[in-house]
Order: sequence, then structure tokens, then C-alpha cells
Amino acid sequence: MFESKDIWNIVFYDEVSLINKLKFLRVEIYDFKKVDNYKFYFKTSRKNRKIIKENFKECKLVSRRGLFNYLEMMFKRSTFLCVVIASLCMYNVSRRIWKIEITGDYEEIESSFLDELTNNKIVIGGYYPSDAKLKEIEDDIELYMAKEVEFLELKRKGSVISLRYQKRRVASPLPSKGVNLYATKDGMIRYFNVVSGVKQVKEYDYVKKGDLLVSDVVETSSGELINVGTLGSVYANTFYIIEVNLDYEGMDEASVFSRMLDKAKVKIGENISKDEKIEIERVLDYKIEENKGYMKVYYMLLEDITI
Repeated sequence: MFESKDIWNIVFYDEVSLINKLKFLRVEIYDFKKVDNYKFYFKTSRKNRKIIKENFKECKLVSRRGLFNYLEMMFKRSTFLCVVIASLCMYNVSRRIWKIEITGDYEEIESSFLDELTNNKIVIGGYYPSDAKLKEIEDDIELYMAKEVEFLELKRKGSVISLRYQKRRVASPLPSKGVNLYATKDGMIRYFNVVSGVKQVKEYDYVKKGDLLVSDVVETSSGELINVGTLGSVYANTFYIIEVNLDYEGMDEASVFSRMLDKAKVKIGENISKDEKIEIERVLDYKIEENKGYMKVYYMLLEDITI
């Protein structure tokens, strides 16, 4: 029972020659039978399988018997079954979503995208839809988020679903034209940024607070006055003296100087808005006595004097 045997059918030209060749190959055989003139039947140990296949062209392994042959057959069947199961598992895993990427410029609405994807069964671990279904979902989300989103694209790459979007842009309101532009402070005109109106002063003119800088009326060649309105800015150098005091107990002189200069910058910074800047900063006076510091700083700014 435990001895494993293979049963072979071999086509050979002569019975005696076949037996002699098997003996020469040291293949021990059992139950040798002649089936017809050229076909012979016999049993032999499974260890002779390779020898027979290499030395006989017309040979056929008819059957395998014995424990080891049974175990070999079961192993091959189990291996095949494992391969099939593993392939099915891999196929199942490969059809699932393992990552969702959302990229865009409006983080506040990204939770809404996730809700919409979830409603359409686009979730981590779920099966990914077909390309046609994904396009349908993309169109639905784009329609639902039309007020917030200008562009939306939903794609799949492997097991990753990516959603790219762009926030809807809102057109800036057109600036309205104003009346005459007057200087709101003293200064020296540096340049004009005016798209409507008639300039009443020139660059590098010194103007005082209240002077007319840009008129909203233009006179035609015939002497007719037409109101065109004003739109723009007039930039000038303005001049300031800033004084600061500081109690400096426990600080060294360098730290006192730096701290007071910072205070002066903060104070002058109250007069500076976007597109304006400090052009000159010069310390005019600096004193330290009895744990108190004093500093006087001259500033020249470049700022819009129509504000």
C-alpha cells in the first residue's frame, strides 16, 4: 500500500529488446504484459519516471498508485486550489478603492465633496465604479457644487480615486469714479496712477494739504466743461518726526536702542497701507539717563496722499 508505482504503456519494436533496455537502464518492472505487437504494459517505481521519459519517445503514464503518488496528487490539487483562491483574492483587492485624494484651492468645501462621494458609494475599501459611472458621478457632483466650483475632475488611477477642483472665481466689482482728488497731507509728488481725471500738479511739485491734485472736469477745445470723474491715486513723499520713550531697567544699551527703534517703526507703520513704504529712516536724537531712554526719528514715506 505504501509503495508507490507508476503504470506505463510503451510502444516498442520488440518485447525482448524492451526488457533488455529496461535492465540496462536499471529500471525494475512488475506485471509486464504485451498488449499488442508493439505496445507493452508494466509497473515500476515512481523514481524511474524521469528515466523512462528520457529514453522512450512513445511512452504514456497511464496511472499512479500508492501513498506517495496520492499525496503528490493531493498536493498539486491543493496548490492549484490555493493559486485559484489567491488569484480571486488579488482580483477582489485590486477592484477596491484604497485611497481618495482631493486637491484644490478651497478647503472649506472639501467635506462636501467627501459627503457626495460617500453618497455615490465612493469610499475607502469599496469597489471602484466603471469609467462611465465615474463620469456620471463627476457630472452630478459638478452640477450640485456649481455655485462654489468652476472646474471639477474625477479620475481613477489603479486603486486611487482623485478629485481635482477649482474654486469659482468672483468678478471684482468695477471701481466707481469719484470727484476731485485733493491732497490729504503735505508732500512732494512722486508719480500719478490715474486712469480718469485731469492732473493739476506735476511730479516733484510740493503740495500742501487741501491742494487740488486731479480734477473731475475736462475742458474741450470749444470751451465746454465735461464731467469725466476721477479714478486713481497720487503718490508723494511725506515727512514725519517720531518721538518715543522707554523705561529700560535691566536692559543693555544696544537692546534699548533696538527696542526704541522698533517702537518708532510701529508708530510710523500706522500711517502706511498696502503699496506704501518707508524710503528714509534716520535717528536724529538718542538719549539714555536714569533708566529712561528717548529717541527722535525722521521718516520719509512714499504714500498715496489722496486717501
